[in-house]
Amino acid sequence: MMLRRFIRPLFLAWMVGLLLLVWGAQRPLPLSLVQALLRHVWVLVTVGGMLLVGWVAGWGLERWLSWPPLPAGVRFLYRTFVGMAFWSWLALLLAILGWVTRPVLVGLWTMALVGAGWVMRTHSSHFRRDITAVVRSVPWFLLPFLGLILLLALLPPASFDALMYHLALPEWLLQQGRLVPIPIAHFWNPGLVDYLNLWPLALGAESGAKILHAFWTLGALLLVFHWAREVFGPFPARYALLLLLTMPSLPLLASWAYTDYALVFYVLAALYALYRVHRVGKEDGRFAALAGLAAGLALSIKYTAVALPVAGMVSLLLGSRRTRWHRVRVFLIGAFGVAAPWYVRNAVYMGNPVFPFFFGGRFWDEFLVAWYGRGGTGLGLRLEAWLWLPFRTILAYGDLSYVDARIGPWWLILIPWVAFWWPRWGRRGPWAAYRKAAFPFILLASFLWLFGVAWSSLLFQVRLLYPVLFPLAPALGFVVHGLRVWHGRGHVPWRRLVRGLMALSALVVLVEQTLSWVQWDGPDFLVGQVSRQAFYERHLPLYVEYLDLVHQAPMEARILALYEARRYGVRRELLPDTLLVHFPHALYRYGTVEAAVQAWAAQGYTHLLVFRRGAEILFQADPAVYTQEQRQALDALQRLLPLVAESSSGAYALYLLPTGAEP
Repeated sequence: MMLRRFIRPLFLAWMVGLLLLVWGAQRPLPLSLVQALLRHVWVLVTVGGMLLVGWVAGWGLERWLSWPPLPAGVRFLYRTFVGMAFWSWLALLLAILGWVTRPVLVGLWTMALVGAGWVMRTHSSHFRRDITAVVRSVPWFLLPFLGLILLLALLPPASFDALMYHLALPEWLLQQGRLVPIPIAHFWNPGLVDYLNLWPLALGAESGAKILHAFWTLGALLLVFHWAREVFGPFPARYALLLLLTMPSLPLLASWAYTDYALVFYVLAALYALYRVHRVGKEDGRFAALAGLAAGLALSIKYTAVALPVAGMVSLLLGSRRTRWHRVRVFLIGAFGVAAPWYVRNAVYMGNPVFPFFFGGRFWDEFLVAWYGRGGTGLGLRLEAWLWLPFRTILAYGDLSYVDARIGPWWLILIPWVAFWWPRWGRRGPWAAYRKAAFPFILLASFLWLFGVAWSSLLFQVRLLYPVLFPLAPALGFVVHGLRVWHGRGHVPWRRLVRGLMALSALVVLVEQTLSWVQWDGPDFLVGQVSRQAFYERHLPLYVEYLDLVHQAPMEARILALYEARRYGVRRELLPDTLLVHFPHALYRYGTVEAAVQAWAAQGYTHLLVFRRGAEILFQADPAVYTQEQRQALDALQRLLPLVAESSSGAYALYLLPTGAEP
């Protein structure tokens, strides 16, 4: 027996030692491949650990608050993604306390993972049942899209908003170590997702922020599928999911470190809970409380979620008269109570809970109010402009960001036919509950989007409609399924034809985005043949020039950027120009270039970085806002200041500001 106890460890050591000896000497795999694979594995481990802790936190919250019963697959989604808020709230607390350091974050992540593992020892059966129900419910045609999204997400972050604030904010917190006031409006949006991104950055898993967004996308798709199947049946559920997969922007946006699909998921979670209120009809208000919790998490991501609590209140008022006010009260308390930390943060640090809207706040004045809310869509009251708007929307024509605005033609093809099928769905049963839950939000959020588009060119963004499109998908899935009633008229199999064309559209999206992944050096980066630096040099050369030039400044430099909004990757104290307004605002406040220079120096800035090429593009593209007077003043400014260095292409220039200026 004694000999047998030592034989196994000796055999294991002998085997591993010889394998390492041979592989170490012969090196059958390139070191770059091993490093790349280890990096990707670490990213997945980091995200998997966060999701596991999120599930445990959600499971504990469910037991504490006595959530109402949910279907197994849906229950897993609620537990996991509601529990993920734990990471964000913890990051906010650490930022307020001034404990945002990598050792603290790594230590807390490890402790949370160990704690989750300890809980799983005795309650793993709950997790296995949940995950099994989800895996079994995933339609096969979703799997290629999930694989593609994962491959896209493993690429280095390159999307503009991620480099401007979704990743720049958590990186800035790591650099500062604590939360301090800063005049960057985007840093003060409700920060549920952006603060959660702090953890993968601290753990050296940069792409983890992108993969987390991909998992929120998966959660949203599965929740639509479960909801449509519960209301309309299995075939409409498949068509609803297929409709979402025809959106060309879905795989790409899902793989970015953005917030859009996290918002979509929590909107769906709130609306589904409202559906259960009307469907189950329980009197205890637990589904209303769950809807309020999800609505609060949506309000913790974007201000645009403001339509959700209002629509939820309207939806609950359509229910039982005897308990509707109790449900409304429970719903609103949950929504605003859960969202409160982010709005209290803004009130304390910036003097405005919804900074920078309505009440102004720190670093804000009337010029910035007018700048941020300026118009420009040209819709006005012109009837032809409004009639053309649906076609502009599906074409992403005039959108602020074309790449993530491509929703495809099928929404406009199918939406008009909802009115045709509406009388066939009846006034009771699942359809009635779905209508009461989803359509108040769909109508109100659509109206607010139209109002925003008419008011400001900055709000002409189709991706702001995604929270409307996803809950609308089940109804449109049934529209496709209902085409079978036309089969008797002529010989055209309408449902089969539409289903085939939708499948073809989804296949085109899959092929297009796969080719995009290849063009962005996806295969080479995946196996380590292209480094992160080489990836940026090829695909974002100006961004590389910008970082190289900034890092030529001394470590103690304080840099003010003009016409450059990105901050991610900067290792100096730099204030980016996120609204592209620093120079026009300085001319407004100080009147002359000389006075602006003195004011910047008095504020402690030592260097000025000018994105020359970006300024030139703005002067040519929008001469009504970026005027010739500003252009002449910018030329005078660059002649006035001593040039420290410029980038290799001349697109960026770094200037030295005078010292000893009087405040």
